[in-house]
Amino acid sequence: MAQTNQPELASIPYASIATFFVLTFVIAWGILAAYIFLPEIMSGQMPNPATPISLR
Repeated sequence: MAQTNQPELASIPYASIATFFVLTFVIAWGILAAYIFLPEIMSGQMPNPATPISLR
């Protein structure tokens, strides 16, 4: 049988994966919490999606 020289897959450190998921969780839930607890401020930050956008 012929041997093939395939590169070994690099393993991703657990700390990097955990940091990614923690940051993703915090950002997503932080934005959601801002919309729940600060609706007046957040509604001023983002336009109403039902409003047509003028390209002029």
